[in-house]
Amino acid sequence: MKPNALLLLAILIFAATAFAAPAGAPSGLTATVSTPNINVSWTGTTSNSGGTIYYKLFRTDTNIGITVSDTNIAFTTSTSFPDTNATAGTTYYYAALAFDTNDSASSALSNEASATVPVADTTPPSTSIIDINGDSSAPYWATTS
Repeated sequence: MKPNALLLLAILIFAATAFAAPAGAPSGLTATVSTPNINVSWTGTTSNSGGTIYYKLFRTDTNIGITVSDTNIAFTTSTSFPDTNATAGTTYYYAALAFDTNDSASSALSNEASATVPVADTTPPSTSIIDINGDSSAPYWATTS
């Protein structure tokens, strides 16, 4: 081989290995309500270059599909994250991507999951008086729902 061809081959091999993305996107992402939080978890991936895998978790409150320009709420090596800033009554949509520290490559986004923390019922219970003796001498207050 000519020296230029060897150099080109070496550059191509380096480029193919140096910029390898993680093995795949996180999968099986779920969002589960645990009032007042939303717990988000997913199945992790592995590094193709021996680096540490971090996960970026994205959140939006609009149902138009998550992109990497949405709010990044976590950068973690864990495969779960408690969203403690969820507002009751708002539906949040989540997706994650894997990020390999060895080569700064990131995966595609995971599947999307959503959850809504329910609004607490602040309706006061209704009450009624029940006359247990039949002569109004001992009224009994009962709470009904």
